[in-house]
Amino acid sequence: MSSLLSDGRTYLEAELQYQKSRAAFAADRGKSGAIYGVAGAALLHLALVALVLGSILALTPKVGAFAATAIVVAVLLVAGILLALAARKRFAAISSAFREGAV
Repeated sequence: MSSLLSDGRTYLEAELQYQKSRAAFAADRGKSGAIYGVAGAALLHLALVALVLGSILALTPKVGAFAATAIVVAVLLVAGILLALAARKRFAAISSAFREGAV
């Protein structure tokens, strides 16, 4: 009986050590993955800013600086509103699904 308890204790200690090493590995990879994700998002944001600025510069000779800025801002506002409405629709669907399930 004591050897069974000893074996159980050894198994438990080994399992705890294994889980600790798995958690440390996941934390290390998760941290580096988050750093790469933030760096990628920052570069994507800079690329989009460059695209907006380039669009304004490309339109300026054709319609003037103020009109080019207004056109680009209007397009961005329309796109932003459409995306916000789509998001609201998706969130409303989630909300209604949980409301129906609560009944």
